Amino acid sequence: MKDYSSVFLRLALGISFLSEVADRFGLWGSFGQPNVSWGDFSQFVAYTAKLNWFMPSAAIPALAWAATCAETLLGAALVLGAFTRVAAFLSGWLLLLFALSMTFALGLKAPLNFSVFTACAAAFLLATCGKYSWSLDSLRKQPERNPMRTQASMPAITLMTVGVAATGFWGLSATATTNQAHETGKNTRVAISETLPNGRRSSGSKSNRSHLSARSVQPGARPSMSCPRIRHGRHYPQPGQ
Repeated sequence: MKDYSSVFLRLALGISFLSEVADRFGLWGSFGQPNVSWGDFSQFVAYTAKLNWFMPSAAIPALAWAATCAETLLGAALVLGAFTRVAAFLSGWLLLLFALSMTFALGLKAPLNFSVFTACAAAFLLATCGKYSWSLDSLRKQPERNPMRTQASMPAITLMTVGVAATGFWGLSATATTNQAHETGKNTRVAISETLPNGRRSSGSKSNRSHLSARSVQPGARPSMSCPRIRHGRHYPQPGQ
């Protein structure tokens, strides 16, 4: 029984991940039907924005797609039993992030109602199993040479995972902030260009007309009243006077 308990854990976690992904693309039905959480991806994006209220709005679609891709890959790996230990360990951290996000955004009862903490504990328990029956890992027949070495490396894997997740969130936030700054600068330049072109064009046309009028006066011609030579009450003698 001990050897086959990991099979139930793998299938339960993996199928749950894949079922949630199928719900986001309407494979379980449209939004509003019984037992359908989202029904389409736009509903899941809105739910992601609710959970990640502290993130910029421009980063929400990227977070939704990142979570969907992660659940798809981890779910398939768990069902097939490929790299089960790593997949279970990463699944535990992913579920822990979901549980904490739901706690801060919706309250502690929300992750308890959906058993997110239970699934997280099950994933970490699966990562500690020594044998994975009925899996691709067992077909490869490559038993671990030193299980203690794997257990000793778990803290390093934990720190690496947390560091990568923190860097990814920081990069998304910085990218979104930069995009908003560019959009603000662009809108400001457009507003300035819409308010100033008339004055710039009129002043430019006046200077051009004055320049052309000055060039149109020949050296031997008598200036007229519109000539710049006698403007403002001043008279400039022509050559030969």
